[in-house]
Amino acid sequence: PILDFDYNSSRLVLDALPELITREGKKNIRIRKLAQDSLDTYSDVRSVSRKVWAGKRKDFLPKPEAGDEDTTIDIDFVVHLGMELREETFGLETQARRDVYDKPGSDGKYLGTNPFVEKGLPEVLKTSFDVHAAWEKVHKQFPDTPCFVSDDAGSYFCEFRLYSSLAEALEHDEDIKGKVIFLHVPKKRDPEAIQFAADLAVAYFKALADDKVLTDTNA
Repeated sequence: PILDFDYNSSRLVLDALPELITREGKKNIRIRKLAQDSLDTYSDVRSVSRKVWAGKRKDFLPKPEAGDEDTTIDIDFVVHLGMELREETFGLETQARRDVYDKPGSDGKYLGTNPFVEKGLPEVLKTSFDVHAAWEKVHKQFPDTPCFVSDDAGSYFCEFRLYSSLAEALEHDEDIKGKVIFLHVPKKRDPEAIQFAADLAVAYFKALADDKVLTDTNA
């Protein structure tokens, strides 16, 4: 649930995503879904960011085989999904700000001392992906769908998740710097709308997988 809504369409879209995206003549994309829901609290978001980039097999779906719990998996890039509250559209986020989090979380607690300021991190962190180029590919496949590139992820927990994940990547390893994206999906939650959103997300992931930030690294 989020704010006044008793559901989160992005959770439904996540559930509808396949575990494997096949691409003819190219590397397939394996989707590893975090095995827990991320709460709208500052402490949980920070914990989840660290957990995702740590890549412990036990923290991801599908559940690991016996004996594989302590192995690690390679994370090429991280995708966050969120429900777009402002309008019925898809939003392809490009950046997150450091200093805009003045609202309490679902536990009533505020951010307090900003850990990113203490670490001297930039006021704005941006994805390394060419989101505009990816959008062009998505737009060709879904020409009549409201979908835009955004530099304002909403100054609440969607944006905090994006900044937190970008910050973790920045501190974790130079090779994964900026390899984070955030996709806002519409509020509609009927089965057809959820499947459509999942299909658009798959198209977006395919476009991102062709980005030079990944192909140069994996060459």
